[in-house]
Amino acid sequence: MRRMALAFLLLTLVLVGGCATYKEELQLHKDGSGTLSFISGVVDLFGTEGEVKYDPGGIDGYRIVSVNSYTDEEFAWTEAVAEFDSIDVLAKVAQTSEGFVGCFSYEKDAEGNMLFTRDLSPIRDLIRVFAGEDELSGEMIEEELGELALLPWNYAVQFAGQVLDSNALPENIDETTNTVRWSFTFRDLVEAPQILWATIAP
Repeated sequence: MRRMALAFLLLTLVLVGGCATYKEELQLHKDGSGTLSFISGVVDLFGTEGEVKYDPGGIDGYRIVSVNSYTDEEFAWTEAVAEFDSIDVLAKVAQTSEGFVGCFSYEKDAEGNMLFTRDLSPIRDLIRVFAGEDELSGEMIEEELGELALLPWNYAVQFAGQVLDSNALPENIDETTNTVRWSFTFRDLVEAPQILWATIAP
């Protein structure tokens, strides 16, 4: 049983870039350009194979500003900051970089407002395909991964305009700074599709 649990742990975490815990902060300007920063904690047993691929290379309009790495008793940490020229560029990075699994979009809706979406469901889809399981219950994930299943994965976006609506919890919408925050556990990401969205005044 312990060997099976370890195999499942290796499979799931490697598929999403080796991260056991993750924090992503996006600052989005009115023209769609912006800054992306993240902090990822990687389980030490993965070594360099578990590092988030924050710089896939070969994508114009995406620039790494800074990278800082360090290790403590629990994780090997990577902090990185990148600049991007448009949300379309960031979407291309997400397609090629294991560390940014998921989809970005920022487009006008039918009412002329801007709709931001960050679709994290590809994480769930990858795990299910490679694990060979159509259904992975939260209980199964927690049983196999233990405390790792409950570590936080946090996402935040600061917009240039007023936040009109979002599927974030009301207490996680800061109207003063136009910042929206979402928080999940790894169990949440695998158990059900997670799509972040916010409607922003033009």
